Amino acid sequence: MSAELLAVDGDKNTHFKGELLSTQISVFVNGINIIIEGDDALRDGKRHKNPKAKEGATSVFAVGKGIHLNNMARSCGAKTIVSGQDNVYCGDTAAFTIPTIDIADPIPLAISLNEPVTPPYIFSPDTFT
Repeated sequence: MSAELLAVDGDKNTHFKGELLSTQISVFVNGINIIIEGDDALRDGKRHKNPKAKEGATSVFAVGKGIHLNNMARSCGAKTIVSGQDNVYCGDTAAFTIPTIDIADPIPLAISLNEPVTPPYIFSPDTFT
């Protein structure tokens, strides 16, 4: 399996509409609840009552169930289309994030000094030029 985007609350399917409804409240992507295998969905464009998330990742889990991903099957035969987030993916063995960085903003850094530094460890990019 190649890396795919993690499905989140509100993602639709290839039959149009069919927004997914997250059942768990402890795992988030960009502040949005993720979808796990078995989560319900609203009626889709082909009038399927509950085109729920039929599949989940086989090696990445949340609350004991496989994480549902972009292009995974729904119970009605459609596939999920992730549109609620665009930077957190799941591959064969792990979830990972492709960060978005705006270098015009301060950048948090982990630093090591001979004397203690109090949080927050935030410096502007030109501090080190």
